[in-house]
Amino acid sequence: MGGTAKKIVDAAGSGKEATLMFRHRPSARNKADDRGTPATPSARARDSKLALVKKPSGKTSSPVTSNKGGNGSGDGSGGGRFITDIDAAAKDLTALFTRKAAGHLIQYMYMTPQALASWSEFMLHPEYAYVTREKSLITQVAKQDIFPEVQYSGRLVGIENGPGTDSAMQKKSGPFWSGIGDVGTLVARDQSATVVLNAPEVLHRRLPNTLIVPNKVDFLKASLPKGLPEGRRVMAEFGITRGNMQGFADDNFPVKLFKRDLKTHFKLLNPGDLYTFTFDANQTDVDKVYDSPHLTEWGREMFRVMKEELPIEGDFDPNGFVFVPRWHAEPHHVNTNNMVATRSMEFAIAGEAIRVEKGDEFAITNSYKMPLEMFEGIAEELKDEEGIELLTAARQDRQRKMTMPVLIQR
Repeated sequence: MGGTAKKIVDAAGSGKEATLMFRHRPSARNKADDRGTPATPSARARDSKLALVKKPSGKTSSPVTSNKGGNGSGDGSGGGRFITDIDAAAKDLTALFTRKAAGHLIQYMYMTPQALASWSEFMLHPEYAYVTREKSLITQVAKQDIFPEVQYSGRLVGIENGPGTDSAMQKKSGPFWSGIGDVGTLVARDQSATVVLNAPEVLHRRLPNTLIVPNKVDFLKASLPKGLPEGRRVMAEFGITRGNMQGFADDNFPVKLFKRDLKTHFKLLNPGDLYTFTFDANQTDVDKVYDSPHLTEWGREMFRVMKEELPIEGDFDPNGFVFVPRWHAEPHHVNTNNMVATRSMEFAIAGEAIRVEKGDEFAITNSYKMPLEMFEGIAEELKDEEGIELLTAARQDRQRKMTMPVLIQR
């Protein structure tokens, strides 16, 4: 099976670029839905200011942009096949095992197609269904809240942070972006090359007249690609992306970090632009939601890639860990996604000695669950501090678990 060569362009203007071979590999359960042909921008999209990369077939596709700064820049120590910044990743893994940080490995979540496939299988877990069935909520917000606000704004520029699995893009991204109006350009931002390269192929059926720009960056640190067209911007995050913040289990809900992230996003937007996201407000039986053997394989895959590409010596065994979720109720409101050692190990990361005992737990990611009342209090603070306010009252699904506000800076 042949691959399509695409260029990763440093959108900040350093002139660096590298070629990345891409193969579309749909998950087994989505083969029927994902076997479409590569996205072909419309004639109007081809006239965009964005540079297009000519493929051997003569068709055009948007380049994969990798903004300078943060992971994905190609700077620093250089990278391996999946990890771009070896030094940063080694420091992150060391911080995990020395307990200097927790829940902070979210950027390595979907490094490989296998990791993406394991998470996709987990999403079929019946207890997790309410997260994946937010399509009606997303469609309602798109058509009833955002479309009336932007319908006379001309061609829109969409920005999606963390599009996720193919299934998530089909069920959430596609209905949302096709429901808000005329989206001329959509920037798909994630640190996983697998995710951003899948975005044009997965979304082109719902968005045939939209130029989709895969943007491999840390979206909490990087600027937007240069050369985006003028137009009102709409930024979105679906699933539980907004709740994937770092922190220790015994800390209170990280209100300051949550607000800082929102303010960071608004720095990329202009007055009148919109930012919307979904968040999980569920507070009951949360650990059951994440009780799935597929998450053990997902966590092991993350460790396998790190073992292969980072300067690790000694007895570091990715298969010597199992996934165990832990729910920490109020005032923490967090499910820690832990990899638990099944045996003792001794190894070194970049020369730093690490010892892990059987039973030690390490939270590779966190899933914070924010009650609606807490968010409403934060929204009032953002209005007073930054002029960021709710466009309308935040909506919830019928089970009152998933919540979706729309924010605007006046």
